[in-house]
Amino acid sequence: MHQSTDSAQAERHTSGPLTGRCEHCDWYVIEQSYAAMVSSYHDHLRDEHPNAWVQA
Repeated sequence: MHQSTDSAQAERHTSGPLTGRCEHCDWYVIEQSYAAMVSSYHDHLRDEHPNAWVQA
């Protein structure tokens, strides 16, 4: 997953939404926390790219 900000910095300094995108397709997510972004991404991988999810 590519994200728009460094995860440690995002938790401390971002007051707005965070974005992430899938390296395997056009899927992207906008979330309010890094933890929510990672959770959404893993849900997407598990559903749409199970082999990539197992490797993650």
